[in-house]
Amino acid sequence: MENKTTVTTHKKGLLMSSVLILGFITFFFEILIGTFGLIGSSVLGFLSFLFGETEASGVVSSLIQIASGVVGIYGAKLLWKLEAKGLLIFIGALALSIIAKIIPGGIFPTILIGIYAVWILIILVNKKKLD
Repeated sequence: MENKTTVTTHKKGLLMSSVLILGFITFFFEILIGTFGLIGSSVLGFLSFLFGETEASGVVSSLIQIASGVVGIYGAKLLWKLEAKGLLIFIGALALSIIAKIIPGGIFPTILIGIYAVWILIILVNKKKLD
């Protein structure tokens, strides 16, 4: 006799797959923008140091943006594999991304928070698919 075992595999679905693809793209650009911002902040920081005006908010913001991108790609990769621990990592990376936008100018990115909230809501609706 054959022993048949049933293995249930969950599928991500169109909305969750779309959110994760947008997440990969967004976090990739976070790394790029953070890197270019860090290079620009270093040059501008050196010039401002020469003139006696030191401010490190651009450098800190760029470093947080790079960290957000790296952590976000890792979290999106885990969510793509439907691993539950990727959810908190992904949400943490989104929070870091928002913090990186607030630091340099103090402007509250309301639209970005709304977009990220929709992403989190879509993933939370599909939470039962995560292992």
